[in-house]
Amino acid sequence: MIGTPANILATGILVDRGLPSFGFFEFTPIGAVVLATGIVYMVVIGRHLIPARQPPDDPKLAFGLREYTSEVRVLPGSPLAGKTLVESRLGADYDLTVVAIERDGEETPIVLHRDTRIEPGDLLIVKGGVERLVQAQQALGLQIETGTHEVISELDGDGSTVVEATLAPRSHVMGRSLEEVHFRDRYGFTTLAIWRHGEVITQRLRDVRLEFGDALLLQGPRRRLQTLQDGEDFLVLEPVRVETRRRRKAPIAAGIMGLVILLVVFAGIHISMAMVIGSVLMVLSRCLTMEEAHESIDWRTVFLVAGMLPLGTAMENTGTARYLAEQLLGAVGGFGPIAVLAGIYILAALITQPMSNAAAMVLVVPIAVDTAASLGANHLTFTMATIIGAATSFLTPVGHKANVLVFGPGGYRFFDYTRAGLLLTIALLAVSMIFIPLLWPLFP
Repeated sequence: MIGTPANILATGILVDRGLPSFGFFEFTPIGAVVLATGIVYMVVIGRHLIPARQPPDDPKLAFGLREYTSEVRVLPGSPLAGKTLVESRLGADYDLTVVAIERDGEETPIVLHRDTRIEPGDLLIVKGGVERLVQAQQALGLQIETGTHEVISELDGDGSTVVEATLAPRSHVMGRSLEEVHFRDRYGFTTLAIWRHGEVITQRLRDVRLEFGDALLLQGPRRRLQTLQDGEDFLVLEPVRVETRRRRKAPIAAGIMGLVILLVVFAGIHISMAMVIGSVLMVLSRCLTMEEAHESIDWRTVFLVAGMLPLGTAMENTGTARYLAEQLLGAVGGFGPIAVLAGIYILAALITQPMSNAAAMVLVVPIAVDTAASLGANHLTFTMATIIGAATSFLTPVGHKANVLVFGPGGYRFFDYTRAGLLLTIALLAVSMIFIPLLWPLFP
């Protein structure tokens, strides 16, 4: 039941309407069937439908990125001395990006921002073309060092980190350049490269207009990583490193999780109340702090569900759900109850492509319940068809956050998802139409 918020939401809708709902592990049999079907499909068929493209972590691309990273020393009397990074115009005039500055007496590279001043003797770690670097050397009094960084990950010291991020599905920066959104000033990270459809972009990055699916290789201070994660414009592909792991608390946390399940299964406590009890115990036992508990909440999902619930109530109170159920029955009712069940499944599968499965649940479950009532059928059968259908968000890269996360790094294109996901959706439809009525008979 707790595999996804949509499962909890569906059971909650049934309880609110005074109908029998699903047990905690009642999802397991059909979930195992769906899992096995997906694995077999991808191993046997799905992987052959995806074109072979060069992924961003290909050694050739890594080499192409490394060759643009160099170290230059600011000589005494250089025109750059005393200027800020913005005033230096290294980016505007020479297409060189300063990744880090090493200064004598500093143990770690200086954290960069637009007002960071360059001093004589500073070692600038820059990224850019060789020809441009030579031009800057001659005009600005720079000396190219021989001991250059050959691997970008070497910049990942105690104070800085290198991460990958991709654009979120409805990012506000889509269609805009890094310079227009003041990316470095806003997030504190320097863009080292942009991966787009399996190709790496390393030149004039500040002028590149970001597109959906772009994956950015970023370098910046580790303390600013949380800011990047908390924003709505980017999804960080690599997790934030946890500085301290409370391994001694692991048995306590596992025990609390087990207690929550026992309360739901044997004590009959609703899952929401059991989860609240578990959360309180986690904090009281110091498995996590109140601040960590607060930060772990995905507020976007909370407000999405909170906003969609009144819509579901309105559909029920105004008769919209019953009207749509009657339309569905009129369209496919003549082909039998299995056809109607398949219609509900397909409706949920289509709605979940442009929106979250939780939102699809709020919209379709009332229709499914009213359809079952009109047929005199088992509402659990139709609700489970909705749940599984709403989970099949395989047709577009925006159907689920997981689709977005692999879009850029995998070098995929929009219709790659449709090509591989359409047959998978059909296969899961067929399997569900066989096993759902077996586990929850159509007519009680």
